[in-house]
Amino acid sequence: MQKNHLYLILLAVFLLLGSCMIKTDKVSTPVDIDTAVAEAEEQASVVADLLAEASERETESEAQIQALEEAITEAERKAQEAFDLIAESQPADPALYLKGIEGETARCVPGETDWCIVAKAAPDEKFYGPCDPRNSYYGYEDVLTIQCEPPVKDYIDKRNEAYVWGLTKEEKRLFFGTAANVQCLVMQGLFDLTGMDPKPLLTSSYVCDFGCGCGGDSLSCRGDWRPPSMYMYGKECSEISTQCTTSPKLVNLVKKMLDDENIPDGEKNAAEARRWNTLGIRSAGSHRGVVFFAGPALGGEGIHIFAFDACGNFLGSETRDTYNNIRKWLVVEDELYVGVGSAVGGMVLKWSGSKDEDLFQFEVVGIGDGNFGIITMGMDGIAAELCEHEDRIFVSTWPLTYMGRVVSESGIWMSPPLGEDRELTRDDSLQWEKVWTVSDYEPDPVTASSYGGGALASYNGWLYWGTMNVPLAATIAHLAVYGEPQSEIDYAMLIPGTWRAIAVFRGKNFDDRRWDKVIDLRWGKYLCPGSRKITHPRWKDEFSPRWGKRYDPYCGKVVELLYGEWLLPVYYPEKGWRLCPNKMGAFGTKPMYGHSGFGNLFNNYCWTMAIYRDSLYVGSMDWSYLLFGTLGMEYAGFDFSVLNKIGIQGPRFGADLYRFRNTASAAEVVSLDGMGNCMNYGVRTMVSDEYLYLGTANPMNLHPEGGWELIRLVSH
Repeated sequence: MQKNHLYLILLAVFLLLGSCMIKTDKVSTPVDIDTAVAEAEEQASVVADLLAEASERETESEAQIQALEEAITEAERKAQEAFDLIAESQPADPALYLKGIEGETARCVPGETDWCIVAKAAPDEKFYGPCDPRNSYYGYEDVLTIQCEPPVKDYIDKRNEAYVWGLTKEEKRLFFGTAANVQCLVMQGLFDLTGMDPKPLLTSSYVCDFGCGCGGDSLSCRGDWRPPSMYMYGKECSEISTQCTTSPKLVNLVKKMLDDENIPDGEKNAAEARRWNTLGIRSAGSHRGVVFFAGPALGGEGIHIFAFDACGNFLGSETRDTYNNIRKWLVVEDELYVGVGSAVGGMVLKWSGSKDEDLFQFEVVGIGDGNFGIITMGMDGIAAELCEHEDRIFVSTWPLTYMGRVVSESGIWMSPPLGEDRELTRDDSLQWEKVWTVSDYEPDPVTASSYGGGALASYNGWLYWGTMNVPLAATIAHLAVYGEPQSEIDYAMLIPGTWRAIAVFRGKNFDDRRWDKVIDLRWGKYLCPGSRKITHPRWKDEFSPRWGKRYDPYCGKVVELLYGEWLLPVYYPEKGWRLCPNKMGAFGTKPMYGHSGFGNLFNNYCWTMAIYRDSLYVGSMDWSYLLFGTLGMEYAGFDFSVLNKIGIQGPRFGADLYRFRNTASAAEVVSLDGMGNCMNYGVRTMVSDEYLYLGTANPMNLHPEGGWELIRLVSH
């Protein structure tokens, strides 16, 4: 590998690291914590001395008593100011990590939309230093009990559990599974591609051991991986206690299983062996009194599935070697479906078992359209998100790779109609159709190969979906295809030219057969199949970019660009970088509501969608915290005011949550700062009933505000 090529890949890796060191609206001024703590302790000592002095004096004049009371009040005020200063810089942790502070600890924000944190990852490891042999992972053993005033210690409480990766609801209870240190595992994967053995990384927010020099293969020595957990949380919300325990309604199902004397040791041992070989609980689904947790096996060979009943009692576990990934579950009528991936493509499975018989029996109901390629033998991508729309099941996919190269583009697949019986069967498995692909929008073919299919939801007659854009993945793809840039301009444009924030679309009438052979002639004229007639727009600008539409009003299918770009950089080996219209129509399409990422350059994942109280909620991942924390400078000297003038905003640390109130207006902001915690860089999962529950992604394992959060939201 050439030196410059290696340097660019290393730059891409290290841009993903970091901590919250930049001034934001949330924390306007850096605070010297040591000074503030010393001031608080000093004033607390003054109060104690004054109280002791008062108790020793039996007789005092009224003036002396009043003077003493005023002195005590003033000392208490100064102590409170010092503690407030600490809290402003380091938000109060549900575990009361600042000793001596009492009162409400849950972050609750009233308003049109109220929200509260109801459960939080607890410390699960004693951390002395990177690769220190004294580091001690104790997992679930103490995860539900936290000391308020721990003894003086020479270690840091580490929270390895980073993501609420799978989330579901069954019979008034929430069930969710976790993944640990995900950002470290992602970076390790990038290092593995280069054949490098990285040194440990320590920041003010997190640490990555990277296997401590075990040869570059993080899976052989486990590195930053920790076994995932599975939890149950009661449906009725109870605020986090002001005492020193997490919510009493949070139950660790792993501990519950191991403590259950009615479960044979053989079943426990088999389940634990599978859990200790699971990357993370990426998937959770439930139906008919059964809750499934699942995740990919370490090394990508197989998936592990765990089953519990609606009360959290363990039912069993199983391994499926045929698949290498599993993601979203979906209930349609009385059937439970799930999307999986394999080395040769994606599939959709239907649970055909029951709680009492054939618990792990699944039937393949979705493979693709039967047009298999040399590599693909299923959907040409890993099945990711699922939803029901227009009497069909729609699936978003991730691109399929073979020997390190992308061999397919992500897109949207549509099932055949559910029919009168309202379910899919094995006979439907080859009747699926790919109705949209990223190259219908993205004009650069190499950049298009780096997109993933994001969340999707059916809302008021429209199918909404977004994209997943792994930071700098398109940059690395361009280097792999075209090699080193040959000019200074091409070097300068490499990252800006391949940078993509999420795009958001919606569509309907996907089953209209007349769209299959629509011929784009010119100047917005289309030939509708079956009519033998060239049709024209109903009004002059129907096909102009500013309408955000790509369809013939007489031909049925509609796809609209809500957030995205009309012009995108495209690389031509002979010409270099050029700005070209997107591929939605002969002249491209302008977005209806705004730029990519909802106007935020750093929104790279459209991670989850949910319908709640007649509104569509969209949760994102915002990676600016990782990027600028690593650089350790004020946005690397970049003046974002230039972009602000055209509606593109600079970094805002923390995940974004948006809401569409209807299909006629743009999305509105619910939160731009990770629901009050900038360490929450993603809203990873959502599920709704009378509340909307959010599961966050927060891999800042050394920060007091690090670790996953389960947040309850209610809209008025």
